[in-house]
Amino acid sequence: MKHDHRQARSRVVDQIIKSTFKDVSRRYRPKDIVNDMRKNYGVNIRYEKAWRARERALELLMGSPKKSYTLLRKYGEALKSVNPGTVFSLKLEDNKYFQYAFMALGCSIQGFRSCIRTVLVIDGAHLKGKYKGVILIASSVDGNNQLYPLAFGIVDRETNESWTWFLERVKSCIGDVEGLVFVPHRHRTINNFVTSVFPTAEHVSCMHHVQMNLNDKFKIRSEGVEWLYLLAAKAFKKSTFRYYWNPLAGFPELRQYLEELGFDKWSRAYQPGLRYNQMTTNIADFMNAVLVHARYLPVTALLEHCRALLQRWYYERQTYASTRASILTDYAEGIVKSAVE
Repeated sequence: MKHDHRQARSRVVDQIIKSTFKDVSRRYRPKDIVNDMRKNYGVNIRYEKAWRARERALELLMGSPKKSYTLLRKYGEALKSVNPGTVFSLKLEDNKYFQYAFMALGCSIQGFRSCIRTVLVIDGAHLKGKYKGVILIASSVDGNNQLYPLAFGIVDRETNESWTWFLERVKSCIGDVEGLVFVPHRHRTINNFVTSVFPTAEHVSCMHHVQMNLNDKFKIRSEGVEWLYLLAAKAFKKSTFRYYWNPLAGFPELRQYLEELGFDKWSRAYQPGLRYNQMTTNIADFMNAVLVHARYLPVTALLEHCRALLQRWYYERQTYASTRASILTDYAEGIVKSAVE
């Protein structure tokens, strides 16, 4: 076989591989294309040719990254026309250049207002396409403890302005919710933006992130107190909290750190509002994992992927719920059974 087959032009290769990109859950890299062309067609192609073929195949299916920004307005209008109650907003610089986009489906807003726990985990993840950027997501969980994304934002980068703009759009969707609790993912500075937009909402810390900080600062694993911290954090009653806290208080520097952080930020027993079982920001990690390959898509295709994903989830959950005889979800039923046993 020749090292780079002359007839295997990138335009030929992109037609061959185009169907592979219909599955967004798979990341099809240039080296994968090189291997597949050799294995399936007995043709050797250079990495550069595979890269060009990949870019063209993606553009044929998803549109060009540049043009995708110009399609956002029409996409938002179409989305609102077929999804009642949907909120879609754009912010342009000089009414011309893209800055931010926001999307919250009407059914997601309605569900959050009526039956979803009032705890929102907020996070940002970097986009991997040609023009980069960040996707901001506000998520909760439903009655079956399943991921429930409320809103998505596309911004150029994470700044005070972009986070404030995103949270203001979230507020326009849900209003002032009594007992609302925010759990920011990693970035503690987000708390400042939460307070400015939702002054009556609580913002708390992720139990695992505090745990990691304790490990870094005080090596609590070697001291054998890691589980004491976790048990204190998850305790429902203050008496139970104190039972595990008293031994922890024997480590002066660790005690000072946790006291300065504030019991109400990391301890369920001292949380003024209800954070239910949302002691961590694991749902943000899960959502990022779900979108790991979709973050390579052009922005309009990315938002459409998110919409289609939610539509499928809601349909599957509604279909399953309609077959159940119990008024409880599987998750709630499991808790009741374990409590009885």
